[in-house]
Amino acid sequence: MAGTILATDFALYKAPVIALIAVAPGTQHQGLGSYLLRRSIQALALDGFSSCRARISPGNDASLLLFRKTGFELRRVDLNGSPHSGGRQAVPPA
Repeated sequence: MAGTILATDFALYKAPVIALIAVAPGTQHQGLGSYLLRRSIQALALDGFSSCRARISPGNDASLLLFRKTGFELRRVDLNGSPHSGGRQAVPPA
């Protein structure tokens, strides 16, 4: 498998959350992550969702760059011990 993405319903955010995106080391930097992300957003739209969010692990600058290149905006960084502690939350532009 070259790559995978997981979008899940997360009641805390009241929107689907892209919780995981992974691309095998030998296939990185070839556009697969961008493709998976765009297709996931399209699938969520077909399911009736008008927005989604992303949870990005602290220090995962490659993932943050990927989401920003796809049109997501950084909304907050939490470090207070809540269930999304240390995660970055992003939503695509309206």
